[in-house]
Amino acid sequence: MLALPNLDLSFEIETDASGGRIGVVLQQGKHSIAFFSKKLNPTMQRQSAYTREFFAITQTIANLDIICCVRNSLSGSTNRV
Repeated sequence: MLALPNLDLSFEIETDASGGRIGVVLQQGKHSIAFFSKKLNPTMQRQSAYTREFFAITQTIANLDIICCVRNSLSGSTNRV
């Protein structure tokens, strides 16, 4: 994580699912908040680009949920993404 997200602002997710890896950058405005990278298993590597991109997005949302839970527990907030 590069910075704590502001949950009052919208997020932008940029993905790259070419080759054997997925890469994701989570941004708010023009600032990068976090990045994520993962090697794909052989089965996922054979999937269509659409499926790999969707997988990258779902992995980002899962990681963002963890970030928000940690931030909420620190601040006492109950907001969830």
